[in-house]
Amino acid sequence: LVGDRFDVPLRAFVGIGRSENPNMPLDAWVLSKWTDEEEQKIPDLVSKAADEVMQVVGDWWFGLIRSANL
Repeated sequence: LVGDRFDVPLRAFVGIGRSENPNMPLDAWVLSKWTDEEEQKIPDLVSKAADEVMQVVGDWWFGLIRSANL
């Protein structure tokens, strides 16, 4: 996440990693269809990503409130 001021929005970046096949071009990997196994993992991955974002936002907000109260 990027941003440490109240007026700067936080941004989260999520990546897909690299193909296990070193000969596969990156654009082909990124644009390829998901396998059934990968597709089944999506809800859990989205949930975990949301949990991480909420943790960071909570930590950031707590820090902001704490610094305002000093």
